[in-house]
Amino acid sequence: GNAISGLVVTDNDITARQRGVFLSAVSGATVARNRITLTGGASGTITYAGIFHFNSNGVTPFNVTIDRNTVDVSANAASW
Repeated sequence: GNAISGLVVTDNDITARQRGVFLSAVSGATVARNRITLTGGASGTITYAGIFHFNSNGVTPFNVTIDRNTVDVSANAASW
């Protein structure tokens, strides 16, 4: 399959309900020095994750570097 390679997500303030950075069909990425805040939302089958690598669309090998990110899940955590 085809996949994105060379994706760079760095030095961002990210606010999201369930997933701060969602990597799908990604075979090469760097996710570094981001501040990710999850605010919550409807519970159920949704996966809550600051950084979520779903797949590389069958591309091998794949390399995803995740370094020095902070993830805050405290906002509305009781409602999840």
